[in-house]
Amino acid sequence: MMAEGGDAGRKGVRGSLLGWLFGDRASQAALAWSLVPVRVTLGAMFAASGAQKAFGWFGGRGFGATVEMVAEGVKLPLPGLFAVLLVFAELVGGALLVVGVATRFFAIQLAVAMVVAMLTVKADAGYLGTYLQQLIIAACACLVVAGGGRLRLSQLWSGSSRLARE
Repeated sequence: MMAEGGDAGRKGVRGSLLGWLFGDRASQAALAWSLVPVRVTLGAMFAASGAQKAFGWFGGRGFGATVEMVAEGVKLPLPGLFAVLLVFAELVGGALLVVGVATRFFAIQLAVAMVVAMLTVKADAGYLGTYLQQLIIAACACLVVAGGGRLRLSQLWSGSSRLARE
């Protein structure tokens, strides 16, 4: 019978390394920790994008340009309202993703924003022109399904005694 990393009797670094590298199992702790860079990177990316849209920071054009983009590029009714919702999802949602609060709620909002972008602003870009939005949707799906992983601020009030516990 073969073990995940080689022969059942084989022990040592090589066997365990190969088992880890080519195996399909991960511990619950490893899975929980693997969500941290996804959540933090996605959150930082969206918080910066929201700051561009809201305040013109980081080379952005500010809220007026965001309203104009929603009106002319996305072509949604009530562009002011949808611009506020977009900025809220990106700026507030991104910041809360970084610290791990309401992860699933904001991951859903951000995935919806990316679907809207793909169907409107990026509609003529084709499959390869929307790879970033597709990747973001996939990362959001991981967070919706599995939650925010470890090191979440929400653990302070969810009954966990320490931030590193799932």
